[in-house]
Amino acid sequence: MTISSAALERAGIHLSPEEFEQLVLVAVEQIAPPRESNPARDLTAEQVAVIRRGGIDPFEIQPDSVRRAGPAASGASLYAAILATSLSVPEVARELGVDESRVRQRIHARTLYALKPGSTWRLPIFQFDDHRLVPGIDRVLPHLEPDLSPLTVVSWFEHASPNLVNEDGVAYSPLDWLREGRQIERVIEAAEDLARHD
Repeated sequence: MTISSAALERAGIHLSPEEFEQLVLVAVEQIAPPRESNPARDLTAEQVAVIRRGGIDPFEIQPDSVRRAGPAASGASLYAAILATSLSVPEVARELGVDESRVRQRIHARTLYALKPGSTWRLPIFQFDDHRLVPGIDRVLPHLEPDLSPLTVVSWFEHASPNLVNEDGVAYSPLDWLREGRQIERVIEAAEDLARHD
């Protein structure tokens, strides 16, 4: 399917289809699991600190076209990337070793996070690690307001939260906090706080 200039204009996105496609590709790279070839991930902690003192985050460098696109185009491209990298119900059933009906039950119980952009469910990949759910995420998901935007949900799970700080003062993302087996109740409280402040 090819997106038209007219469809983009109706959505308030003033980019050519080619420019929008480029945004989607950049967004897919941001959302998909990091690959070994990401040069920023090869930097030492000291190099990252020096670059950040210069006002740049090497993990969030974006092409000029992305910065010029505006919030509507950036948001649309990120949403498209979330959908493009998400899994279908049959794929999740295989990943988790359960029946498709069980996956649908968990979607309705909100212990799996899913989007329904058309007639089929799509499950964003942030909630999965190595053929299983991120530990404890099924206890956190029901505490998120159902009407939060997918961009808000994905961003919240993946970015450091001031509500999730360890004993050394290091802020964790909800995903990393859960992966380390830390107190799930803290993430639940942060999820409920997100609903109050979104």
